[in-house]
Amino acid sequence: MTCQLYLNLFLRFDWDFSLAGTLSNMSLESFTQLMKY
Repeated sequence: MTCQLYLNLFLRFDWDFSLAGTLSNMSLESFTQLMKY
């Protein structure tokens, strides 16, 4: 495995991880908003 390919995989994994974290945060916030009403 080349270093460039490894770096691309790492960046893609990091981007997917941050995207999943943002989606989970949004769902948690909307869930708490629903619980308030």
